Amino acid sequence: MDPARFWELIDRSRAATTPTLSDQPAQLRKVLEALPPPEIVAFDRLWQKLMTRAYHWDLWAAAYIMNGGCGDDSFMDFRATLISLGHEVFEAAMEDPESLADLDLDDG
Repeated sequence: MDPARFWELIDRSRAATTPTLSDQPAQLRKVLEALPPPEIVAFDRLWQKLMTRAYHWDLWAAAYIMNGGCGDDSFMDFRATLISLGHEVFEAAMEDPESLADLDLDDG
């Protein structure tokens, strides 16, 4: 799966969610269930690469500040949420974690 396809699937799941993104995991699951198994595996491989790419101290510091603390499990959730916000937000945060301060996010 190429990155463009990956981000298109993320965008599709995000478009079907409430403003707080609380149901995005369920929407992403629906999107993925419609794919053949090899594509689901390819999606997961890219997901894991992005989770690893986002595992660095500058981003963890941003998560700590934004959440009033952040352990390793919370940081895993933070990185997953970051991916779920889409390609532009993800790349901006990779370049400068302070870009996250510009996001207008509801609680959660």
